[in-house]
Amino acid sequence: MGETTGGNPHDFFQFLNDLLKTEHKFNAFKKKTIERYGNLDSETLERNYNDAILICELGSSYKRFNTKKDIFPYFQVSIFQDRPIPKEVFILEGLILPSVHPIWDKIYPLNYSGDIGTWVRAKMNYQISNFDLSQMEEKAYSFINTDFFKESAEKGFGINRGNNELVMIENKRYLDSLA
Repeated sequence: MGETTGGNPHDFFQFLNDLLKTEHKFNAFKKKTIERYGNLDSETLERNYNDAILICELGSSYKRFNTKKDIFPYFQVSIFQDRPIPKEVFILEGLILPSVHPIWDKIYPLNYSGDIGTWVRAKMNYQISNFDLSQMEEKAYSFINTDFFKESAEKGFGINRGNNELVMIENKRYLDSLA
């Protein structure tokens, strides 16, 4: 990335992060990025822009769900396959855990490599039956132990993007790794 940007990758990604907060349309985001760094791969830039927007939306959903955790005390993972999905993600299909379970700080949102067809639904008590916490925890931890998850975590997707404290720590780690 340093050769493409002509400088420090840390500065480049910090610029993109800051720009994402002010430019809410891709064309304006792209224009300002090109003005500063020259011609970049538009397709990659747009994919990364869209991924960032999606992650923000998923983080926002998590926060909204947690304001109603007395009404929706559980989260359930669902997967739709309208595109290829890494096989490891299917481990999480049907996962149900209390919304306050610490595992959500690792696996929420379920957006490990961009455009994966997964989502988390908030559930009420009456919507959950035959719930076995230990079985569900085993399912979640088997996913966390996959190489896929470990590689995703290295790229910054091993944290809950709805938890601001975790996001700040991970973003710093990632930016420091580029220096």
